[in-house]
Amino acid sequence: IELGAHSPLPWAQAPVPADGGCDEGPGYWDRAGGSLFDCLELLASASGGRLAAFDEPLVREIGLYIHIPFCRQRCHFCAFYLEIARTERIEAFCRALAQEIDLCRRQDLIKGRPLQSIYFGGGTPTAIPAARLAGLLAMIRTAWPTNAMTEITVEAHPSTVSADDLAILAEAGVTRISFGAESMNDEDFIPIGRPGTVLDTETAMTAARSA
Repeated sequence: IELGAHSPLPWAQAPVPADGGCDEGPGYWDRAGGSLFDCLELLASASGGRLAAFDEPLVREIGLYIHIPFCRQRCHFCAFYLEIARTERIEAFCRALAQEIDLCRRQDLIKGRPLQSIYFGGGTPTAIPAARLAGLLAMIRTAWPTNAMTEITVEAHPSTVSADDLAILAEAGVTRISFGAESMNDEDFIPIGRPGTVLDTETAMTAARSA
């Protein structure tokens, strides 16, 4: 269930890696997002012609994926890497992530291109305090350029967000919330070990619309 101010990401946006994207290293999104452009360039060369799309210089769009590895517990169906959310682990992670953001900023990996999307995935990003997420987002927007069309997404478990949390995220600039509802039938949650209820999902969606 996704609520957002913008349309779905353009086709040039690379998909989130199946393993959560935490091991792909700097530049992964740029390489993956440019693969279709590379194929079109080869196609134009092989055909001896020139594609109209390349009449003007291209500025490749680029997206940033931030993996937040924390959850309050592991659901039975989950095979992703995660850490159980504890205050000391969250603090250590945020410090390390701040250092990584600064390192990548100084390396100028995206050459001044504006971020077309910023995506906080997990794990459960909302397992850490909303103010922490807002702080990380502010750090990212200081490090790299964005614009009015930059889509900023946060994945959320419905039972981990309050109306106040959603208001903090909206104020920070988040434009899209992706709720992991899993089912709209409470009976489905027990066998998969998922916490929360359908009412949590409905309440969170209402609060997100009002944020």
